[in-house]
Amino acid sequence: MLNMHTFYFANCCLQVSGESSILDDSQLSYFRNKRPYSTKVVLNISLDACPVYESVANVPVGSGVTVGDIAGEEWLFSRGNPENLCCLAASRDYSVLRGYIGEAEDNEQVLRENFIHLLRLAVECHLAHNNGVSVHASCVSFDKKALLFAAPAGAGKSTQAGIWERYLGARIISGDRPFLHLSGDDAPRAFGVPWDGKEQIFLQENYPVLGVMEVRRANASSLRRMSRDQAFNLMVKQCFIPMWDDAAKFSVMKTIRLLTQKVPFYRLFCTREESAAQLLHKVLFTGQKSILKKVQADLKVKEGFILKNIVDEWIVMPTGKNIKNFEGAIILNDVSAFIWRKLEKSISRDDILQAVLDEFDIDRQTAAADLDEFLGKIEDLGILHRGL
Repeated sequence: MLNMHTFYFANCCLQVSGESSILDDSQLSYFRNKRPYSTKVVLNISLDACPVYESVANVPVGSGVTVGDIAGEEWLFSRGNPENLCCLAASRDYSVLRGYIGEAEDNEQVLRENFIHLLRLAVECHLAHNNGVSVHASCVSFDKKALLFAAPAGAGKSTQAGIWERYLGARIISGDRPFLHLSGDDAPRAFGVPWDGKEQIFLQENYPVLGVMEVRRANASSLRRMSRDQAFNLMVKQCFIPMWDDAAKFSVMKTIRLLTQKVPFYRLFCTREESAAQLLHKVLFTGQKSILKKVQADLKVKEGFILKNIVDEWIVMPTGKNIKNFEGAIILNDVSAFIWRKLEKSISRDDILQAVLDEFDIDRQTAAADLDEFLGKIEDLGILHRGL
C-alpha cells in the first residue's frame, strides 16, 4: 500500500513514502505526534531488489552491516542474507534515502528489523551532520532534567537507571541509546528515539541534560567530578561515530568536545543499592557539593600486558609487541593484583586507594604507602600511564 508517514524525534522530521507499510506498528509509531524540528530526512521505500553497483568500496560496521561508497555520490547500507536482503541508499548528508526491500521468504519480522537497523544508522549519520550524537547510555528524566548513565555493556548503567525509577520516581526515556543535540547557547538536550536495546523504551520526550555519569561498580558509593579531557575520552568510546565518513566523524568529535564544555561529567562508583542514587541526588538536586570529590588525574596500565592467576600466583606477562621490549614477568600478591585490575581502566589514585580499603582489611596509612610504592615500581618499568 502506497502512503505517507511522518515521524518526529531527535529534533528531526522523518517523512516516509512508498511501500511504508513495513513500518506499520513498528517502534516508529510512538513518534507520530508533531514536534518542533530543525532538520528533515525523506525516505522512499520500494519493493525492488537492491541495486547492484560496480566498484563499491564496502566497509563492515558490525552486526552484519556494510556501508559502501557509491562513486563519491551516495552511501549504500546493506544487511541480511539472500533470503531476507534489504538495503538503503543515502545522499552524502543522509537527508534523502531510498529503501529497497526484497522478498521475505522466511520471516517478515527479521526483514523489518534489518531495515529499521539500516534506517537507524542512516538517520544517526544525518543527525551527526547536524550538531547531534547518539550515546550508548541509559537516560532518565527527573524534575524536568535528563541524567545519562554511560558505561560499557554489563557495567551497570541500566541498573542505575532502574534504581532512579524505582526509588526516586524518575522516568526512563531511553534504556540504551539516547540522542543528544546542541543548539546554540542552550543546554544540550537528551531525546528519546525509536530504537533501543533490550529495554525497548520508546518515548517522544526530551529534556535538558543536567549531568553525565560514568558508571563504575564498587563496594561503596562515591562521586568524583571528571575533567573535560576525561569526559571527552569517555564519550569517544560511548558515542556512535560513522568512521567511514570523514565529514560526519569530525562533526561528531566537535559535538563531543562542545558537550564536555556545556555539561558536567561525573565518575559514579556504585553498588546495586539505592545509595548511589541518593548520593547523586544530593549533589545534583540539593546542592550538597561538599560530598563531591574533586577532579583528579587518571592512572592506567599501558596496553599490551595481561594478568593471569597461575597455580595460585598472580603473574603479569607482556603480549604482542611488548614481548620483544619487556623481558620476564611481574609477580603480584592479591592486593597488587587487585590494584592492577583497577588500573586496566582509567582511574585516580585516591579512588584506587578507596577501593583497596573497601576490599581488604588494612589501615589507610599502610594501604596508601603500599599503593604508592607499587605505582612507583610499575612507572619505573614504563608500564604506568599518567593522564589528565
